[in-house]
Amino acid sequence: MFGNLQSTIYNRKWYYGIVHAMVRNTTSVAHPWGQGAAAHQRIRRARNVLLVGLIFEVLVLLLLITLPPVLSDRADTIRQHADTLQRLSDHHDQVDGLLQEMRAAARGYALTRSEIFLEQYETAQERVTLTFTELEPIARELDPTLEPQIIELRRLVRTWQAESGDRQITLAQEGQTSLIAQELVSGTSQALFAAFRLQSDQVRSALLTLRLELAQEISQARTLQLLVTSGLSILGLLTIGLIIVGFRQSLWLIRDLEAAHQRSAHLAEQVAQQLRSAEIRHRQLTVLHAVATAATRSVQRDEVLHNILTAIGETLDLSAAALCLTPTSGKCPQALIRRAPHPHAAPEELATLLHANAETLLASLAQNQTHYIDPQTVTNATPLADLAVCIGAPLLLLPLHGRSSAVGLLVLLDPLRRPDLNDRPFLHTLATEIGLVIDNTLLFATVQAERQRLQAVFEHSPEGIVVAEAPDGQIALLNPAASKLFGPLEPNASLLHHPLAGRTHQPGGYPCVPEDLPMLRTLHEGRATYAVELTITRPDGRRIPVLATSVPLYEPHGALQGVVGVFQDIRRLRELERLRSDVVALVNHELRTPLTTIRGSAESLLSNSHTNDPAHIRSFAQIIKQQGEQLQELLDNMLQLSQLEAGALRLQRQSLTLPPLLRSVIAHAREHMPDLRLQADVSADLAPVSIDVRRIEQVLQNLLDNAAKYSPPNGVITISAQRSEQQIVVSVRDQGPGIPPDERERVFDRFYQAARPSTRPVAGTGLGLAICKALIEAHNGLIWIDEPPGGGTLACFSLPALPADTLVDAPITPTVLASAARDHARILVLDDDAALQHLLERGFQEAGFSVQISGEAQEAMNLLNSYTPDLMIIDLALPGMDGLSLCRQVRQWSSIPIIMLTASATEQDVIKGLRAGADDYVTKPFRMQELIARIDALLRRAQQTTTPGEASLIQLDNLIIDLSHHRITLDQQEIALTPIEYQILTFLARHAGQALSHEQILQAVWGQGYSGENNYLWVHIANLRKKIEPDPRHPRFILTERGLGYRMARQ
Repeated sequence: MFGNLQSTIYNRKWYYGIVHAMVRNTTSVAHPWGQGAAAHQRIRRARNVLLVGLIFEVLVLLLLITLPPVLSDRADTIRQHADTLQRLSDHHDQVDGLLQEMRAAARGYALTRSEIFLEQYETAQERVTLTFTELEPIARELDPTLEPQIIELRRLVRTWQAESGDRQITLAQEGQTSLIAQELVSGTSQALFAAFRLQSDQVRSALLTLRLELAQEISQARTLQLLVTSGLSILGLLTIGLIIVGFRQSLWLIRDLEAAHQRSAHLAEQVAQQLRSAEIRHRQLTVLHAVATAATRSVQRDEVLHNILTAIGETLDLSAAALCLTPTSGKCPQALIRRAPHPHAAPEELATLLHANAETLLASLAQNQTHYIDPQTVTNATPLADLAVCIGAPLLLLPLHGRSSAVGLLVLLDPLRRPDLNDRPFLHTLATEIGLVIDNTLLFATVQAERQRLQAVFEHSPEGIVVAEAPDGQIALLNPAASKLFGPLEPNASLLHHPLAGRTHQPGGYPCVPEDLPMLRTLHEGRATYAVELTITRPDGRRIPVLATSVPLYEPHGALQGVVGVFQDIRRLRELERLRSDVVALVNHELRTPLTTIRGSAESLLSNSHTNDPAHIRSFAQIIKQQGEQLQELLDNMLQLSQLEAGALRLQRQSLTLPPLLRSVIAHAREHMPDLRLQADVSADLAPVSIDVRRIEQVLQNLLDNAAKYSPPNGVITISAQRSEQQIVVSVRDQGPGIPPDERERVFDRFYQAARPSTRPVAGTGLGLAICKALIEAHNGLIWIDEPPGGGTLACFSLPALPADTLVDAPITPTVLASAARDHARILVLDDDAALQHLLERGFQEAGFSVQISGEAQEAMNLLNSYTPDLMIIDLALPGMDGLSLCRQVRQWSSIPIIMLTASATEQDVIKGLRAGADDYVTKPFRMQELIARIDALLRRAQQTTTPGEASLIQLDNLIIDLSHHRITLDQQEIALTPIEYQILTFLARHAGQALSHEQILQAVWGQGYSGENNYLWVHIANLRKKIEPDPRHPRFILTERGLGYRMARQ
């Protein structure tokens, strides 16, 4: 970068060329003209020429005095005639336009009798009269022959006005529409108007003739004026020519005398200017040489910049110099203060001032030009001008550019002079060189940082990385992971003869010859190899499976430089693959066993051997039911565990105390565990907790089931709940064989079952405790296994305790509704599965319902035209149209209760179904008795009437609820609600002003089985607000009680 600059500095041929030109110009002085007789003759010739010119000048002045007044009078006369003719033409056009306006206004009034047209007609009539009053004198003044034609035109206008316009107005005012039509059809008005137009055209033709005559006169006047002007111009030019010739002869004498003096002075100025330019050029080259020398002394950016500033300040004798770099280029600014610009300023203050105004200085980079600010000549108040005034010295700002963008600004304080156009090449070269130097230092720093980053990645990568050089594969680099994976490797050794080559095996245990090693193959073939599975034996004998990938390294010109090998330890992957196989085998076993039992029982029922034995039939049916429940439990557990691990399961929390929940769980367990004794040890003063009741019940039930599996007959299971600091600790203790200490953590893994000695086989999938752990951790609690004194197993979990004064959710007792009669209740089932159709039809008929089956959505829509069911059951997946779309269509015109029956059990699908208009959502597999119970609940809600003694009409502002007729009106307009929406609204209205929790509303509307299903409630509340609230985003009637539920506003 600096070689060309230094060679230019020492090339001095241009200097000798300047000195030679100065000497040559000094000797070329012109000789003066010294012949006196010739000079006197040229003086007399000049005097005669000047005299003749003076005579011609006097003659021109006389003509200029006499001719212009004559021509001016003639021009004024023609101009007056032209103005009069223009006024006459304008008035004539105005009469024509006004008559057109009168005609249109008369017809408009005749057709519409609008006073606006009458006013337009009268206004136009008055203006026509005034126009004719002005028109006749103008015509008389311009040309007397025009006056009769104007008078005739005025007569025609009055005739048309009297016989047509006024007549139409009068007939319209009298209401004689038929006469007006006859008048328009007869054409009398049109004939009068045509006569007017003919006379008007004659007047216009006469005016055109006058205009042509006037134009001819104007042309003649202009021709005369042109001739006079041309003659005077020629005389004037002759006079000027004679005067110029005379003066030229005189000036030649003076010019010849001054020529020698001017040439001498000019030559002296050129010599001085060339000397100054040579001095400036010498100083500029000195500065560039100093900058180039300073830039080569170091590669560290700060040191390079300081050297550059020192060189510039010393060679240009500056008070100070500074470099303000952009944020991407380095620290800003770097300043070199040699001396203060004036005696009263301290160098430290100047450096501080430059640092404080770095942003102001860098802002000038946007203009991309050199700035020179002199505080003595500043007129406009700008940030740079204020800085120059504050410093008290001129500023020269040079923008610095690298290869692609601006890198900073060079600030020179107190330069020797203001830069001019000749300084631009030097300043541009200086700024370019400094910009490239800064760009190079930035590039060097970037390369260093990138190298450190790559070094950190290389050293801390979990995969082993080995770099070998071509051509023999000599090891150049290897990271710590490679040393840990392969054992000690000798650096600088060839891969071909390295001991590692003899300790590498292919899948199946076959030795891998050195030539087949991925890195050596890449060196020989020049192409990458990916994910080659190998087994490497460490020096200590351990065999490690790895995936090897090798990539070639090429030099810029394309030659192979080396190879990079990446080795990934896949022992963990192998372990996960083994675990997956075990899980698949376990699930396969857990599915095949009940399926085998179900199939065998079904085949036995279909055979003829036990057809007439009810006991055998019931026995096989019970086996099928039990095995089906076992399959459902397995599927539910796996789905729930997947949702928990993915974070997709939402908790429906409520605040309550644990003793009632524990008593309920123990009572339920005693019914299913008659051969065991269940005891409770629960403190009465437990603090409340925030839990999802259904999930904690599931945890307790799983722990009790595990305790029952391993307890001996007539064994004791103890459930206790105590407070420990800020936690509520619940434990389940059994008298089983216990769990070894080394397996107490693993029992919470999926599909893991502890190998505990037992006198009887224990069934299970190994998912129960994994689900318990996920549910407890979702409640911010802990779960663990201990061994109590005396043997057995103690399963414990903790839950965060709430403050003692926390409001506890107390569900209200739901209103007892009249049971719906099943007789003749009609149910329409939409499902395309033939087996499920048969099952539902048989089960509903046995329950007393009338059932209609359909397998297609369009068929069901056609059926609804002639068949009105009391309830619909819709599958989500239907041929032709999905269940959601069908539900939306039904909801557009009907409030029939709808149950979505589908295999999709995700929360998103449940919300979609409820938002589509469904009243309930049941997932497959299901229990028939549960489905029938839900149907009964929906039918009861659809038939519910007011409670005895309760007011049949509830009015909340403009919202009226008629309980006796099941009608909702808003602003006297009836609102169509679904049965669920009606039940929610009436329940809230009966408790207007009272804050109701989610659980209270769910239990009152859906029943006890829906505790915790808040998503049902959210969807229906949103739909209800859209129907009754003016602005659902700012509700007036149904208000949200955050953290609790909802409240209906009082009247």
